[in-house]
Amino acid sequence: MLGKNKVQKNFKKEMKAIEKEILKKSQNNSGEPSNSFFNNDFYYQRDRSFGNKIKKFFNFLFSYGVIIFIAIFIIYCIFVSLTDYTDKIYSSFENENYEDTIKYSEKVLKNNSSHYDALAYKGVSHRLLGDFQKSLEVFQIANELYPNDTYILNELAYCNYSLGYYYMALEYYNQVIKIDSSNIEALYWKGYTLLELAEYDKAIESTDALLKLGYKDAEVYNLKGLVFLNQNKYTAAIESFDKAIKSDYEEYETYENAHLNKIYALFSQNDLQGCIEFCESIQKEFPNNSD
Repeated sequence: MLGKNKVQKNFKKEMKAIEKEILKKSQNNSGEPSNSFFNNDFYYQRDRSFGNKIKKFFNFLFSYGVIIFIAIFIIYCIFVSLTDYTDKIYSSFENENYEDTIKYSEKVLKNNSSHYDALAYKGVSHRLLGDFQKSLEVFQIANELYPNDTYILNELAYCNYSLGYYYMALEYYNQVIKIDSSNIEALYWKGYTLLELAEYDKAIESTDALLKLGYKDAEVYNLKGLVFLNQNKYTAAIESFDKAIKSDYEEYETYENAHLNKIYALFSQNDLQGCIEFCESIQKEFPNNSD
C-alpha cells in the first residue's frame, strides 16, 4: 500500500511537471509574456481603439486652441493700445501740443520701434519745438528703416541746414532731387543752402528750376532776389523782389520780407531817394514794422 502511494505520488508529480511545461509553451506561442510583472498598458499598442484616438485628437485641439486664443488676445490688446496712442499722436499734433505728441509717439515706438508715423511725428515735433538735434537723431533712425523716403530725407536735410551743416544738408537735398526731380521742397531749400554756401549761380539754377515747374510764388522770387542781392546785382534783385510782392505767397512773412529786402537793395545801390519814396508808400501797409 505504501509502495503504491509512492508510485502515485511520483506519477502526479511528473504529470504536474508536464502540464507546467505545456502551459509555458502555450504562453510563448500566443505571444503573451510569461513574466508576471508584465503590464500591457506600459508598451505601445498598435491596435489602440478608435475612441482613444478621437479623445487624444480633441485633447490636442483643445490645448493648441487655448494657446492660439491667448496669442490672438495679446495681439488684439497690443493693436488696440497702438491704435489708441496713434490717435492721440494725431490729435495732439493738430492741437500743437508737441510735447504730448512726442510722449505718445514714444509709447507707440516702445511696442513697435519701426512705426513710420510715430517716428515722423516725433521728429517733426522736436523740430517745431526748436530742438533740431533731437529731430535729426529721430530722422536718422527713420532713414535707416525707410531709405530713399523723400519726406524723411527732406527732414534730415532741413535739420542739418538749421544746425548749420550746409554740406550735409545739400547732400540730402540732392538725394531727394535724384529720386524726384520736381520735388518743390528740396529744390527750394537747396537754393537757400547754396545761398549760405555762397554758390550763387547754382542757387539761381534751383530757383529757375522751380519757376520752370510753374511755381512762381513770392517765396521763389524772394529767394532769387536774395541771391542777386548777395551778388551785388541790385537791379536784378529789385526786379525779383517786385515780382515777389505781386505774387501769391504761402506766408505773410515772406510778402513782408520782400518789401524789406527791396528797401535794402535800393539803399545798397545808393538810390536813397527811391528808398525813401518806397518806404513812405508802404508805411500804411505795415504800420507796426519798425524796420
